[in-house]
Amino acid sequence: MESDIKKFSEAEIILGGLFTLTIDGISAILDAFAVGLVISPVIQSGVTFSMWMWFKSKGDKTSGDIGKQVAKYAANALPIIPTTFVVFVVSAYVHNHPKIAGKIATKTAGLKPGAAKI
Repeated sequence: MESDIKKFSEAEIILGGLFTLTIDGISAILDAFAVGLVISPVIQSGVTFSMWMWFKSKGDKTSGDIGKQVAKYAANALPIIPTTFVVFVVSAYVHNHPKIAGKIATKTAGLKPGAAKI
C-alpha cells in the first residue's frame, strides 16, 4: 500500500500550507465584511477541490470518500477559522503515514454515527 502512493515532500507541505493559509487569511479578511460570508466558502471550496485533485494525483485512493469530502466542504462554512489549512496539514500527514490512517479506520469501524461520547 505504501509503495502505491507518492509521499508529500517537506517543500510540498510547506508550499501547500502557505497557499492554504493565505487563502484562509483572505477569507478571514472577507469574513469581516458581510460579503465574505458568501464569497469565502466558494473560494475555500475551490481550494478544497484543488487539494482533492492534488491528493488524487499522489495516489491517495481514500481522499475521494464521500464522507470525507462532505466534512471538508462543510468545514468551509465556518467563518474566520483556517479550515483549509488544517484540512491540508492533517490530510498530508495521514497521506504520508498510511499506517496511522489504517489504525484510525480499524478503531472507528464499529462505531455507529453519534455513538462517540466525550
